[in-house]
Amino acid sequence: MARKQPVVEKQQEWTDTPEGWCGRWAAELEASNKELARWHERGRKIVKRYLDERDGGQEGMTRLNLFTANTQTMQALLYGKTPQVSCQRTFGDSNDDVARVGAEMLERLLNNDIEKDSDTTQEAYRNALSDRLLPGLGNVRLRYTVRMQVVHPTPAIINAEGYEVAPAVPGGFEKAPDSENVAVDYVHWQDQRWSPCRTFAELRWWAFRAEMSKEAVAATFGDEVAARVSMQPKMLGLDNDSVGKDPLARCEVWEIWDRENRCVWWWTQGMPAVIAPKGTQTNPNGSVPDPLGLDGFWPFPRPMWANLTTSKLLPTPDFVIAQDLYDDIDNIAARLDLLESAVRVVGVYDKTSSGVQRLLTETTQNTMIPVENWAMFAEKGGVKGVVDWFPLEMVVEAIGVLSERLLAKISMLFQITGMSDIMRGQSTQQTTATEQAIKARFASVRVQTMQDEFARFASETQRLKAEIIAKHFDDETILRRSNIQQTPDAQLAPQAIALIKQPGQYRISVNPDAVSLTDFAALKQERFEFMQAMQGFLQAAFPMAQALPMAAPFMLEIIKWALSGLKGANTIEGVFDQMIAKLEEMAAQPRPPPPPDPKVEAAKVKAGAEEFKAKADVMKTGLDLKVAKEKHAMDMQKISATMQAEEGRQRTEALKSVNEVTSKS
Repeated sequence: MARKQPVVEKQQEWTDTPEGWCGRWAAELEASNKELARWHERGRKIVKRYLDERDGGQEGMTRLNLFTANTQTMQALLYGKTPQVSCQRTFGDSNDDVARVGAEMLERLLNNDIEKDSDTTQEAYRNALSDRLLPGLGNVRLRYTVRMQVVHPTPAIINAEGYEVAPAVPGGFEKAPDSENVAVDYVHWQDQRWSPCRTFAELRWWAFRAEMSKEAVAATFGDEVAARVSMQPKMLGLDNDSVGKDPLARCEVWEIWDRENRCVWWWTQGMPAVIAPKGTQTNPNGSVPDPLGLDGFWPFPRPMWANLTTSKLLPTPDFVIAQDLYDDIDNIAARLDLLESAVRVVGVYDKTSSGVQRLLTETTQNTMIPVENWAMFAEKGGVKGVVDWFPLEMVVEAIGVLSERLLAKISMLFQITGMSDIMRGQSTQQTTATEQAIKARFASVRVQTMQDEFARFASETQRLKAEIIAKHFDDETILRRSNIQQTPDAQLAPQAIALIKQPGQYRISVNPDAVSLTDFAALKQERFEFMQAMQGFLQAAFPMAQALPMAAPFMLEIIKWALSGLKGANTIEGVFDQMIAKLEEMAAQPRPPPPPDPKVEAAKVKAGAEEFKAKADVMKTGLDLKVAKEKHAMDMQKISATMQAEEGRQRTEALKSVNEVTSKS
């Protein structure tokens, strides 16, 4: 038969006053308490089982405590080292130096806080993970704390001449933040309530419980509230192991984050109205406006839930899934312990055979023991006739059967919980190295989902912390805590801070490998394989880069794409960004002409030589022609001179003949 519960049909039945909201939150918390009662009861039993706390009837029972061992192993696999936060630009433009510097500043702020000894982040993560593995819900919350500098009054400074050198400064007002912090607090799984719903997106409100002494209530909410509050340290309808053990009386104060109205309420039993911390600005209905102003409103990441469904926002602990196997293993272990205690040499003997008693009770070596009435003793069959031993064969056989059954149950448990033999370091001599590696990778796949879930939880926590820093931290605090002034990018710090304060500029993440135990052998093998692959790629791509230099950035982008899938590749990706930027800058500059081809140059030289030879031949031919012409001219002149001399001689001889004829006459 379904349980009956008073239902309020309209929200208007509660007035929008501090008194009306007090009644509403009392009803809301009561409804949530009834919804979570069975899970709380399960969770407390599971924690006791993990710690092996037994009731009176189970004190002498033998247990293997595999649940404790499996939980500890899983916790070590999921969270084995200090998480490292990765802050990346939303758009990975290599030439966006302002965004790169802003990402570096945020990453420094987040990682430096985690590594501080006084920081509570690591402890909160471990406790939340323990709650996830045991009762099934792990959660943390974030708080922003600030301490302002108070300016003290100073008088005016007057010089010797009576003139005011520095004016007086009035005091009593707050100037700049003296210190700012974002604390990550662990929240116990029993100190949380939420509105009954099916999915996390449907949540209307979430409440955190705090036990406070009367002095703490007075310091936080005022003396009037402390005087009227009910000092009864009892959770709403649930048993609490701490009740009656704390000598200081305490009360429950619930801090309720109301997403529907984007405000925060404080409620406690014994008060007729909702309350609010001293010094906070409240709305007329007693609520406090959203103090953080986060985009998602909630001051906590999406919790880690165990075996969640869409039917009800209620976890089912991992132990419940395999509790029958755990119980069977413990029962078999208890029976084996009883059977092993029964394995001893015991029996009964004939009381009249005193010699047989001496044979069993006395330490005799090579000694003859006399027996009275030997004939009667022999008729009874000797020692076998007067002694009957306890049947150990049946016990030993039962132990063998139960041992095999126990191993089978453990194997079934490992299949259900995902704890394979390789995760416990077990192997056989016949197992090859390849088989061992395959088993290791398969085992890691079985827990990969939980590793991703814890990494998601840590990432969302750091995103919320980064959002609080961006929205509430003073510029000087960001600058000082990041220590960016000691780097070559100090001149870009003001622009980077302005970019940080703009929402949605960065992606904050914690990779699963950054929190889980490192498999150094797998990491080494992965990097070695990548280096081999990159060497082959470069050998094939180098000729193309030489022939087409503008293709070099594209090839580096391919290498960077492959590198991004490796563990711990974030640091080297920045080096690739710088190299790509350099190559793109070189490609944008005017390129010198390519070097001449030796074959073409040789052909040019040969053609020039042939041309020169042809020209030389032409020149030689012209010169020969000129010489021939000059020689011909000289020959012609010589012939002409000879002919003129001959003509003169002939003329002289003719003239001489005429003279001779004339003289004779």
